[in-house]
Amino acid sequence: MLARVAGILAPLIRLLSAYHYTIPMLIYGIIPIVAGGLCLLLPETLTKLHSLQKKNLKNFS
Repeated sequence: MLARVAGILAPLIRLLSAYHYTIPMLIYGIIPIVAGGLCLLLPETLTKLHSLQKKNLKNFS
């Protein structure tokens, strides 16, 4: 269902370049970054150590 909404909004977001050419690029860039950050709040990943944290712990000890 969300893919249909995105399919409808994608051409409309592109029309925002009439106001400034970077607005669509910002929207298409910020949304995946925010979504990736929100994935860290999911119960599966909330209390897990991530690969960078494990590497830093090995170098620290």
